[in-house]
Amino acid sequence: MDFNQFPQHEVVPAHAGVIPNSPNIASDIRLKSSIQNIPNELLGELKEIKPKMYQQGEKWHFGYIAQDVERALYKYALKKVGWEKARDYVKEFELLYKNESYLSLIYAEIAVLKEAEMQARIDELESKVEQLLQ
Repeated sequence: MDFNQFPQHEVVPAHAGVIPNSPNIASDIRLKSSIQNIPNELLGELKEIKPKMYQQGEKWHFGYIAQDVERALYKYALKKVGWEKARDYVKEFELLYKNESYLSLIYAEIAVLKEAEMQARIDELESKVEQLLQ
């Protein structure tokens, strides 16, 4: 099967050997380039993003606020590339979608970033506990 036929970040059709009607995203290594660890500086900014409970319509929901995510990305971008290039740099991340009036999030991307941020915290705490035990 030629995985290059699926554009990046597109749901892979059921005939590609995945479970139908589930959020399967093409993730084969052959579809990716420039694979690298998530920078600690970005993970540091993500600490500020906290899950919220909110009403949308008549129902209660749980999730993140898109503006909080956008703010964290801009803080990282300002440190990484400076004021003049920050806006363009933030657009390079497949995390936020902006139409004329509203922001939305790509939750699969957020989940990976938050998992990486939590793992970094766990690793740091485990290291501190190990030092205390020595």
